[in-house]
Amino acid sequence: MPTTWIVIVTVLFVLSLLWLFLQSKTSRPDGKLASVHPYRRMMPVIMPTRNESVVYFEHFIDATRLLEYLEEHRATLQCNISHVIVAAVAAGFHAHPRLNRFVVGQRIYQREGVWLSFSMKRAKLNAQAKIATVKLEVPAQMSLASLCEAVNAKINYERSDEETYLDKELSLFFKLPHFILARAAKLLFWANDKNLLPASFIRDDSMFTGAFVANLGSLGMDSGFHHLYEWGTCPLFIMVGKIRPHTFYDEEGSAQTKPALHIRFTYDERVEDGLSAGRGLEAMARSLEDPASVFGQQGERALGPSA
Repeated sequence: MPTTWIVIVTVLFVLSLLWLFLQSKTSRPDGKLASVHPYRRMMPVIMPTRNESVVYFEHFIDATRLLEYLEEHRATLQCNISHVIVAAVAAGFHAHPRLNRFVVGQRIYQREGVWLSFSMKRAKLNAQAKIATVKLEVPAQMSLASLCEAVNAKINYERSDEETYLDKELSLFFKLPHFILARAAKLLFWANDKNLLPASFIRDDSMFTGAFVANLGSLGMDSGFHHLYEWGTCPLFIMVGKIRPHTFYDEEGSAQTKPALHIRFTYDERVEDGLSAGRGLEAMARSLEDPASVFGQQGERALGPSA
């Protein structure tokens, strides 16, 4: 066989092995391949994107006890509604671990650890301030008190003059010409789809998260249904509106107007069926109606189940 053909055959063989490796690679640093029903395994195949797979939920939460809890502990815990909402979502993931899954490369993964992201203004009371995102791991043993401490440390860092990971990442990308930037973005999507992104990249990116929480109520706004980002692994977007009076009805049909927290969920149904997801998300929301029973009288109770 001529030398040229030997080279061609060798190259094709190597490329074939590389293709097989990329198609079969299921390991990734942020999750393990989940064992699911064959029907659910097919869902990412027939619905390959997040925004064609969304289910919407909304809840009006009686905020009477939540406001009382915050009034009592705001100074000692250095917390506000955003802290308690993040804690409620974390407790929900620990209680319903199948919600803590994601879809990449048309496969369903169980996420390693509970990771949450949320947005906040970089400068208090400044309408022109940029929005920053904070990503935090919430282990099962973390309490509301320790979560508030961790969140506040993250917020103080974001509001400092130090350059954050996102600042550095965007600064690097925006130095590229647009036609290169567009192709670089496609390359990153491909690398994530093939499970080739390094752990350091995933750990610091706020879109590789179990849920993204946006408290629009802190800006005096109502909640809306947010889209899901195709980038990253976030299957759940939570928007929280400002507290308003709302009419609640008891089992006898009697009406009573109370302060209400309006929460809207956008959820990737490929991760878990709508019925189970709805119950899990409702449990997250309802825990806000009686925070003392979930987080402890002083915010000392662990967010995860006891061993």
